Parts: sequence; C-alpha cells; structure tokens
Amino acid sequence: MANANSTNFRLAPPVATKAAATFLGPLGTQVVGVIFLVSALGALNGTILQHARVPYAMARDGLFFRSLGSLSESTRVPVVAIVVQAAWASILSMSGTYDQLTDCVVFATWIFFALVASSLFVLRRKMPHAPRPFRVPAYPLLPILFILVSAWLVLTTLYTRPVESMVGLLLIASGFPLYFFFRARNRGNERS
Repeated sequence: MANANSTNFRLAPPVATKAAATFLGPLGTQVVGVIFLVSALGALNGTILQHARVPYAMARDGLFFRSLGSLSESTRVPVVAIVVQAAWASILSMSGTYDQLTDCVVFATWIFFALVASSLFVLRRKMPHAPRPFRVPAYPLLPILFILVSAWLVLTTLYTRPVESMVGLLLIASGFPLYFFFRARNRGNERS
C-alpha cells in the first residue's frame, strides 16, 4: 500500500489493482476495473444531477443568475445549470492534479456538512412543534459527534494541506460577493 498510486508514485498501480492482481490474477484486475468504472459513472451521474440543483434553486430564489433557474421543457432537468457546472468543472480540472482538486473540494464539503448538521439544532429551537417524520438517533449526541469529527477533518486538512485548504476557502469566499450582489438586487426589485 505504501508504494501504491499517489502523488509520490504517479505511475504505480492503485491499491485495488494490486489487491485484485494478487487474488484474482491479470483477468481480475480487468474485472475490478470495469466494476470501478460502472460504479464511478453511476456516482458521477447522481452527483452531476444533484449539484446542478444548487444553482438552480439559488436562481429560483433570485440569488443567482436567472438563466440557471430554468428547466428543460421535455426532461424537467436544469440543463443550463448542468452546462455551467460542466464548464466550471472543466476549468477546475485544468487547474491542478486530481489530489489537489479532491483536497480542495472534500475540505470545503466537510465545512458544509458540519454547517448542515449544526442547522439541526437551530431548526429544532426555531420550530419546536414542526412535524418530524425522521428523528435523529441519539440526538443530540450523534449530531454533536458528527460536527466534532467534521471539524477535526477540516482542521487536519488545514494543517496537512494548507495550500489546497486555502484554495477551498477562497472558492467558498468568492461566493459571498455574488450573494450580497443578488440579495441587494432583489431588495431593489422589491421596492420598485
């Protein structure tokens, strides 16, 4: 595992390939490769459709460019948001190595995971009588544990990968001016 594919050993086969070759021989590595490919494509499909809904919802709320808030008439999919997402992903893919990009994105993602988990406490306090079809097991211990683990992951990444962490923070911070611009524009439209 120490000599598997990584930033330090770019030409070495991945751990899964080494394991498959050990147990299943050369044919096993091809079978495992196909399984990984199908799994990755399925996950990518879901991720693309899921993440396109964020700018779509923001546009519908007036907090992003209006064109991203439209759905295709035939498929009911936010096609413009998917195209913009593809363009942004293409730009990012040319900006660094896979490891650097995943460090930036995973770092930023854990910040938002912690914020979403924290919102559970806020919503429970603001809406104590709201219907709750799902109850979090071991509340409040489990959400607190999740937030602590998330914070630990974020802090660890800040310490071990400071450049990638700062890039992730800058990408998050770059959204604030846009948010304030669109919010101010919406308030101006409401007054007129």
